[in-house]
Amino acid sequence: MKSDKLFSEALKQYIMGVSDAISPQGVGRRMSKVKSRRYSFSAIAVLVPCISICLGISNSIGISTSISTCVGVGIGISIGTCVLGGCARKTETVEQKSGQAATGSEGATETKSESKATPTPTLTSSLEKYSLQFFGDETPKYFTVTRDGGATTTCDIEEAWDENSNIKLAKLAGAGDVFVIVQSEQDNNHYVYRFFNCAGDLKEEVTIDNGYLPLEFVTPEEGGDKVIKAYDWWDKDAGARALAPEVFLVWNGGKLQFDQKRMRALKPSRDEIESAVQSFKEDALARDGRWPSVEFEDYLLGLIYSGNQAEAKRFLGRCWPRSRPGKEKFWSGLLGRVKNSRYYSEVQRINRA
Repeated sequence: MKSDKLFSEALKQYIMGVSDAISPQGVGRRMSKVKSRRYSFSAIAVLVPCISICLGISNSIGISTSISTCVGVGIGISIGTCVLGGCARKTETVEQKSGQAATGSEGATETKSESKATPTPTLTSSLEKYSLQFFGDETPKYFTVTRDGGATTTCDIEEAWDENSNIKLAKLAGAGDVFVIVQSEQDNNHYVYRFFNCAGDLKEEVTIDNGYLPLEFVTPEEGGDKVIKAYDWWDKDAGARALAPEVFLVWNGGKLQFDQKRMRALKPSRDEIESAVQSFKEDALARDGRWPSVEFEDYLLGLIYSGNQAEAKRFLGRCWPRSRPGKEKFWSGLLGRVKNSRYYSEVQRINRA
């Protein structure tokens, strides 16, 4: 009887534990953390052995226990086992996920630390509301322009870069637009300039091939925006002896135009013209078959580009030897070559004014 009492007490305590496991409070505590599909054990697989064990123990110690009682006990044990097993599995899963998350976080940190460092500009410059950054150590090289600290526009540099290359911001006289100006030296040792308009999202507006001399950016004596001093290098086939009249340029109407005031100021004084006439007369006689010289042609072009084409023709007549034919042919040929100039319309305009 003592054994019956001990078994009954043990069975009572166990059933109470199972009841707590399957009670709304107990199940709620566990089911909030685990879903039924994550249970590690099958309730049916546990139920049948539980009933058999219950009946076997009851018979062996002489206790009369009904099958329905054993079924109830088995159900309680199976549910409790499944809940507890499911919770154990869920706890393990949470721990595994926590570990994976920590590992992933470390991996992300490591990846970030191994990412490429932010490029450092090799040149910075600002003008009015524009900021220029040039990244000369990158491949390909590029520059960025930021307007008012807002949107940034990027542009690659295609040219080969060396000690004669340069990049800067400049505000050109005329419309007053700010440009990024990229200077490079080409294979045949002449200076090429590309102009990117900051007001037009770095649109490349124009390229100047300035021959064997660099551009100059002149600030007027009265102050103001930059005037470009360039050379109209249209006679490229002649190499270093190529004709290249001096020009002063401003930016107007979406193109480069003559600075009319400065171009007209290039006209020599009357005394200078008279001195030049005498010099070229002597030179013409001395050179004979090697005349007219490049210097003579360049002087005539200076008169034409400054708006004095009529004066240039008179100068030709005074210097040309009377005994030498071909004067008119030479004159028409010179004017024909001027048509090769990118500023030919400006040459015509200044001579009509």
